[in-house]
Amino acid sequence: MEDEQVTEWFAQVGTSPGMGGIASQLHGPAVRVVSVGPLFDVVVVAADLGQEACSLLKAAGDLGPVVGTELGRLSFLIAPHGGDRWRELTADSGLAAIAQARYLSTGTYLWLPTPSPPPPPWEPVAWWVEHPQMVGSTVRLTDGAHLCAAIGVAVHTLAASAVPGNG
Repeated sequence: MEDEQVTEWFAQVGTSPGMGGIASQLHGPAVRVVSVGPLFDVVVVAADLGQEACSLLKAAGDLGPVVGTELGRLSFLIAPHGGDRWRELTADSGLAAIAQARYLSTGTYLWLPTPSPPPPPWEPVAWWVEHPQMVGSTVRLTDGAHLCAAIGVAVHTLAASAVPGNG
């Protein structure tokens, strides 16, 4: 459950009136739609890769908020306006899985979980894998370079576990 400061922080980015209406029609109170870019950017990866990256970042004490979805994806909230740096990192990595991570910035919208579970009969379409934590007056975000490195390690870890005799 989000604390009041986190809810207020997300309120700063605002929601899209059109998108908010769609979200409530489709999913009731299960989601809110916030604008990406003003306070954070987002990197979206497949759930298996994201879960492995989450484990690595959490062990290193460097995991910010992560949203999971029913579509089998994880969305990492990272510092805003890092698109050029993300492209450099992914190009340098040489790993197709990192290059296929979807980078979202200004002008896109993200469906985030609400602070509390929706009432029946609604099912959440998004949920916190890692809850937001306040640091001062802002939410602690995952470092983009650390995320890229963790995804790179996760790619190798998952590939090694898929080799017969390694699992």
